[in-house]
Amino acid sequence: MSNSGEMNNPIDIVMESNPTYTMEKIASIMGVTRQTLNSYKNNPSLINVQQLYALSQETGISMENLLGTAEMKKGPSIPPKYEKASSKLSRAIRSAEIFLNEINTTEVDGRLKTAIRRKEEIIDELENLILSAKDRARKPMVCAFGPSDAGKSTLGNFILGKRVIPAEYTPMTSAPTYYMHISEKPEGVMDGIENTVVYKRNKREKKSGNAAIQRHYEYLTGDKSNVIKTGVYKDLLTSFGTRKGDYFRSNDYDIDEIDVFLDLPILKEITFVDFPGFGSGMESDDISLTMDVSAFDIIFILSQSNAFLRGNEISAIVNIFRHKEAGLSGIYLLATHANAVGKPEKLEEIKHAGCLRIVNAMAEDEKKRLQISENNFSVLKKRCYCFDPNYKHWCEDINSELEKNVPKIIKERLDRTNKELCDTCTKLYKEYVNKVKKVRVKSRRGACSDEERKAMEKRIHFEKERGEAIKNTLLDSIKIKEAYCLDQLEKRYYEVVSESYIESVINKKNIKNNKQGIELLASYLSEELNEACSKPMKKTSKEFSNEVKNELDQYKSDIDDGMDIGGVHIDMSDFNFTRAFASGLTGVAAYGALAVWANAVAAGSNLGAYILVAKIVSALSALGISVGGTGAVAAFVASIGGPVTIGIALAILSAVAVFGIFTGTWKTRVARKLISAYKDNNTLTKMKKNVKAYWKDTERAVVSCVDALQQNVEEHIKNQFNEGMTDEEIFSANEKILYLNKECAKFYEVMTEILE
Repeated sequence: MSNSGEMNNPIDIVMESNPTYTMEKIASIMGVTRQTLNSYKNNPSLINVQQLYALSQETGISMENLLGTAEMKKGPSIPPKYEKASSKLSRAIRSAEIFLNEINTTEVDGRLKTAIRRKEEIIDELENLILSAKDRARKPMVCAFGPSDAGKSTLGNFILGKRVIPAEYTPMTSAPTYYMHISEKPEGVMDGIENTVVYKRNKREKKSGNAAIQRHYEYLTGDKSNVIKTGVYKDLLTSFGTRKGDYFRSNDYDIDEIDVFLDLPILKEITFVDFPGFGSGMESDDISLTMDVSAFDIIFILSQSNAFLRGNEISAIVNIFRHKEAGLSGIYLLATHANAVGKPEKLEEIKHAGCLRIVNAMAEDEKKRLQISENNFSVLKKRCYCFDPNYKHWCEDINSELEKNVPKIIKERLDRTNKELCDTCTKLYKEYVNKVKKVRVKSRRGACSDEERKAMEKRIHFEKERGEAIKNTLLDSIKIKEAYCLDQLEKRYYEVVSESYIESVINKKNIKNNKQGIELLASYLSEELNEACSKPMKKTSKEFSNEVKNELDQYKSDIDDGMDIGGVHIDMSDFNFTRAFASGLTGVAAYGALAVWANAVAAGSNLGAYILVAKIVSALSALGISVGGTGAVAAFVASIGGPVTIGIALAILSAVAVFGIFTGTWKTRVARKLISAYKDNNTLTKMKKNVKAYWKDTERAVVSCVDALQQNVEEHIKNQFNEGMTDEEIFSANEKILYLNKECAKFYEVMTEILE
């Protein structure tokens, strides 16, 4: 390879890779004569991109290795902002971690149930504040998405400013690799010069939602239970980071994530994520990858300029758009190996055609959301750039975008998180001041009399009946909403999967009778079916969330109005009904529509989300919901049918590949073939099954939450009578609660001062 920055000689590279590739064989692959090939060998710049692509497909050598040069142009130069801008938040988070440790080590007698309960609530509150603040204040996360030969590793090395990401002849990265700054190395995990840790996920574990974000969230919690191995990145990336690695074929686990910590300046401002190659593995990997990518701040979608945005790439991209709540913000479409095409006017035509294919494949509602159409998609085209790291003029746009947007994201995110955390701490300070006033240490009640115990039991029974009434009301609503969703889905399915509709789409979009045209048609139909599934689910999930809130509000109001029912006065002023209900979510694997409710609760408490418990915050993160955010519900509900609908889209595209080109009444024949493909794929059955599973998850979650509410109410009532506690224990419990409340009031007052 030349050190001058000149183009590689692809013919020499192919011949060196395998002696069976003779000049005659290479000429045949490229479709030229031996004489022409000799000219190419002496002047490789004459080779066109189609010929290079043919060589890459035949030999398995990636385009980037056929074209690459020894000298990579300078990547983005991002000014150092994050460390200074985050210093106030970092100090506050550290103070919270110290206080959390103090509370954890505060001793409470096991017999003092009320004091234990208060301590547990404080711990949950602190854990969620810390995790939410860390997650919301993190550095921008930048990722690369695209086929394995599109140049993702090359882009990563360009952005990082150093060749650290391995790019084999056929790069097949098996797991997302996070590149972070050396200062972020987790304590107690790696020794000495080690800078890489590999995490596993048990293959028997079902993982849903945005797995990559969930994994990163677990990293923030300090959970190291899934560490496979630590070491130096070059060795571990070879063993674990490719499908050829020694550990990849293990039957015991999937590689979930690889974290690499390097002393590179840009990693002080961003985290770079190198994803597996789309379309290079199993369909299930592509489905998961497509859902994961949408969660990141800056997404580079790479596609070779000679075959820009085709086939299943289009289907994946429109799904990424749909899952990203911020619309097109932070998304860039890169036409890679740009210099192989060379002519700017030709590249403009390529970009325009690729963007038009994306728009043509999108469902109508999605185009409205993004404010684009087939006649006006300039907002999308503005996010489309050419890229080739070996030529300065093909690097300038990427550098400019990163240099401009990364500092902007950092400032906006940190300012917002700082304000929300400050507001939350101010709110909590006032709450704890009021709690201090309510605790009367010297008040003693003594043991319950038989008469009081009977009244207490009567009251508990009464509250259980009210809880059952709430449960039945919500379960009845679930049945109605499930039936509505299934009915709407079936109606729309048969409208879309029909000869007349498919032919109308062909005419409306002027789809041509070729493979590319039929792929575009299949992608569009799949998006319309996704809308058929998700639209009624969005509507009913939001309605159900409101119903849950109303039921809890009414229950609280009824208790306040009927405190003396059964001859027993119950003080519920210090009882958190929402938290009591939500605690039931810790016992279920999937929340269904209650995830929408939980997010609404979290958003209502600013960054706090302190009304929920830690496991719920983590699970919501796995669903792609940034807890405490205001717009995340739309992103989650839009991905309700994610795995199913993406899988269907990819399956239909595979079927399209064997259709061939039809003559005569080709529109009708294509329509019938597509209808047959949807039928053979059991599309409607799969989508219905997904809808039923969603509402079944909701049903299980509701039962668990109402049961938890009933149990918490019962415990609270019993605590009102201090059942089973002596006068001394009552005194001690109240004294401990008063101490905890005072310490929390002091802490949140200090936190407010730090953040102001």
